[in-house]
Amino acid sequence: MSVEMISVPAGSFKMGGGDIINRPDALPTHNVTISKDFLIAKEPVKYDLFAEFYREEYGADVDA
Repeated sequence: MSVEMISVPAGSFKMGGGDIINRPDALPTHNVTISKDFLIAKEPVKYDLFAEFYREEYGADVDA
């Protein structure tokens, strides 16, 4: 199993704002700080890939 990962560096940024009519949940704009670098999958992890990982890691099906 192979998942391409990308690095998200530590730092601060403003999150939120934008379209008050269609995205009121994005308000108010606020500061976010990431204190440590981390890795995240480049593409969304779909159920089949997660199920494969789970079987390899725990020796059981996800739904078991």
